[in-house]
Amino acid sequence: MSSVKVYAHDQAKATKVRKLDGKAIDQGIAYGLMIAALFVTYLVH
Repeated sequence: MSSVKVYAHDQAKATKVRKLDGKAIDQGIAYGLMIAALFVTYLVH
């Protein structure tokens, strides 16, 4: 029975890591778009 608890705990950890990675990827894309907008604004101005 304890091995089931350990397995469930490991699955919960893996889920949290995946959510964190997805958030980090989204944030990276957002930063990339902001930098692109900054360069476009600089070039147009």
